[in-house]
Parts: sequence; structure tokens; C-alpha cells
Amino acid sequence: MFRGMSGERVTLEVLGKQLERVIAEQNSTRDDLRVLTTIVLRLEGTLNGVLDQLHAMVSQHPEPP
Repeated sequence: MFRGMSGERVTLEVLGKQLERVIAEQNSTRDDLRVLTTIVLRLEGTLNGVLDQLHAMVSQHPEPP
């Protein structure tokens, strides 16, 4: 049995509960990252579509000499 910095007893039960909280937070962060990645990829697709449309518009109306 160990004692923590505050002098409290550190047991396997305490460490197990802390580990469960860390794992839950990691899973939550992973889920958030997946959502944000999906949003970024969707925005990238939208931006590429807008750029394609701008290129098409510019090519239809060339600058006069």
C-alpha cells in the first residue's frame, strides 16, 4: 500500500477508478476528434466545389485584351 502526496492511502481500487475515468475521457476525446474530422472534411469538399465554380466562371468570362 502506498501513500499519495496528501498522505491518503492509494489502493488498487483508487487507481482502478482513476484509470476508468482516464479511459472514459480518452474515449470522449476520440469521439470529438472523429466529429471534428468529419466537419473539416465536409468543409474541404465545399471549399473545393466553390473553387471549381469560380474557375468555371472565370474561364467563361475571360478578361478583355
